[in-house]
Amino acid sequence: IGQGPTPTKCGPRSTNCFAFRAPPASARALRALHRSGTVIGNVANNHARDAGSPGRDSTIAALRRAGVVVTGADTLATPVRTAAGDTIGVLGFYTSDSTPDARDTAAVRRLVARASERYRAVIVTMHLGAEGRDAQRTIDAPERFLGVDRGNPVAFADAAVRGGASL
Repeated sequence: IGQGPTPTKCGPRSTNCFAFRAPPASARALRALHRSGTVIGNVANNHARDAGSPGRDSTIAALRRAGVVVTGADTLATPVRTAAGDTIGVLGFYTSDSTPDARDTAAVRRLVARASERYRAVIVTMHLGAEGRDAQRTIDAPERFLGVDRGNPVAFADAAVRGGASL
């Protein structure tokens, strides 16, 4: 989310590279999805750095300014106040070296356990797995897309639950 010139991640002859950038109003539109409740955005995903690290930073800043709670920027659970006055932890994962890596199930379990020690309830979200027509069913094996290991969704979920995830 941002505006102005950005570096491109796609090469000039790329046929399978997509770089997305949304206008600043997008953050307010996301917040408007639930005006009286909490809206959480997971920035741990394969397009978070489409406009480079400055683009990711501007996205996080825009979301926060709009009142969207951001998770997935690091390995710490994001505290979220509930309507009942409790605080829960939310963790976002993706298959990347720059965010909590969902393929490292030992780390997933450890990070979720750390959050579970602090929060009574922990919600874990992830962005992983294959895409396209041949990826309509979740399998218990590493999924690949465009030659990239996109993680094992079943092993990830198992690690999160074993670490103490509530959802």
